[in-house]
Amino acid sequence: MATYERMIVDIEVEPNFAAYSAIPCRFEVRQRVDLVALIASGGETVHSFEVDPWLKDYDSDIAERPSSLPSRFEVSEWIVLTAKLDDQLIGGAILGVRSKDFEFPGLHDDAIVLVDIRVSPARRELGIGKLLIEKAVEVSVGLGKKEILVETQDINAPACRLYSKTGFRIELCDPIGYGSDVDEAKIVWSLFP
Repeated sequence: MATYERMIVDIEVEPNFAAYSAIPCRFEVRQRVDLVALIASGGETVHSFEVDPWLKDYDSDIAERPSSLPSRFEVSEWIVLTAKLDDQLIGGAILGVRSKDFEFPGLHDDAIVLVDIRVSPARRELGIGKLLIEKAVEVSVGLGKKEILVETQDINAPACRLYSKTGFRIELCDPIGYGSDVDEAKIVWSLFP
């Protein structure tokens, strides 16, 4: 991590969702999470199996990009964390503070939602996601929030490993959470900081 001594993880005072959207959120799916093992461990263990590679791009739907969030939600209370190295944006996370904006099972006012987290492809697997989650925990505690919730899919094994390693546990695992025509399981993780 010595390479990142100059990295700054900070809160944007006036979030720039368009600049944040410039960080790509695509990856090559090479593994799927073993849901049986994940559920049995409550999220403490993430086992996966190899699959034929294909590209997943979370930003392929324009309506789902972070730049569209202000048109879909009331974001005035949301918090954007940015990770910068030498003034270059290399990662970030968006925290949804108002729980009524989301449809999570058991969501309550003491929870905050990790709406999005992303790291530039060239900077992945170097600990930046972990630093962003640590900052998200710090912010959540500062706001008096008692739980952090985040959603991902079984086709995003790296994200599942990150959440598991940072203390998140399984809140929900739904193999057809996006409908029977989408071959991805919805996984909701929770952390009580």
